[in-house]
Amino acid sequence: MQGANAQSVTRIRPEIQALRALAVVGTITYHTWPGYIPGGDAGVDVFFVVSGFLITGMLVREVDRTGRISFRRFYERRIRRLLPAAYAVIAFSVIMTLTFVPRIQWSYFFHEMMMAALGIENWSELVNSQSTNPVLRDLPPTPVLHYWSLGVEEQFYLVWPALILLTVWLVRRSRRKGQGFRTQLRWVFGVVAIGSFIDCVIATYGNVNLGYFAPNARAWELAVGGLLALTPGLGRLPMRARVVLSWAGLAAIVGTYLLVWDQHHFPGWYALFPVAGAVAVIAGGTPVNRWSPAYLAQWAPIQSFGDASYSIYLWHWPIIFLFPFVSGRPTPWWGVLMLIVLGVAVGFVSKRWIEDPLRTGTRARVTARDEGVTRAEHDPAHT
Repeated sequence: MQGANAQSVTRIRPEIQALRALAVVGTITYHTWPGYIPGGDAGVDVFFVVSGFLITGMLVREVDRTGRISFRRFYERRIRRLLPAAYAVIAFSVIMTLTFVPRIQWSYFFHEMMMAALGIENWSELVNSQSTNPVLRDLPPTPVLHYWSLGVEEQFYLVWPALILLTVWLVRRSRRKGQGFRTQLRWVFGVVAIGSFIDCVIATYGNVNLGYFAPNARAWELAVGGLLALTPGLGRLPMRARVVLSWAGLAAIVGTYLLVWDQHHFPGWYALFPVAGAVAVIAGGTPVNRWSPAYLAQWAPIQSFGDASYSIYLWHWPIIFLFPFVSGRPTPWWGVLMLIVLGVAVGFVSKRWIEDPLRTGTRARVTARDEGVTRAEHDPAHT
């Protein structure tokens, strides 16, 4: 790897942290006041693009460096990154359910928590919504409803490294070695993106839940992030172009939050707007220009919020959802505001005392050092 390239991938990306912050703000607001921000659940689409971009970049750099992908190391990092906080929230939800939720709802809640722990909550939601039994089809939310998106990502992690490694293997045994595996990967990801997007649009208009929860209908968003990671020369774009891309991307995401009222046909083709917005922001980077949003993106509170976005995403919903069971009455608007603040605060505590120690503990640091993992592959801003 060239020195300049190595340097570029070892720095934290402020625009990605800002995207994460914007994504989790949209999601939280949608979960609490969907009437005011009807498209706020598009924050999940932003998360998918970011994940596709970072995971693809990490895996491709490993192939560049070693010529292979270590599945053991990859999945160990994923487990350390995702599961400690996720399981802590599930444990909290179990305790709160046993303490405050009526016994008649236990069976359903615990079933969904088990599905969330197994990384298949999206499939559980899809099966329930598709059921011909009206009792199943109209089941209320649970404390782990939001784990559907984590399920999609975990299923993506099962496929993506193998797909990249298969492409590398085929290129090495073909007569097109001169083109390099990156060129072939672009074709592969392009086919995945186009096929999945068509599937998403058809599925959404046939049954919105199929387009929303099925991983095959969401794969295109992750593949688009992967394609962006394989796009050369983004850092060489003219400064003015990068400024325009940054603002246009933010406008597309915020516009989706505020203007997409047709939830019966989302994601579908509507998801193009937040996906394109995330791509534009990442491609724009952090241009140094007085008209650039980079100064806002680099603001310390936004960076901190983006850094803790995963834990905040996990904790906010069960706290808001379970409080009426604790109080015995609906939560007033001012109570919801207090619960949001509480969820954010608990998210920061969780990142500090659960997520970080287990992700970057002694064993993780020794493994990273011994196996030559770069900061870009071991840093939360990149993985």
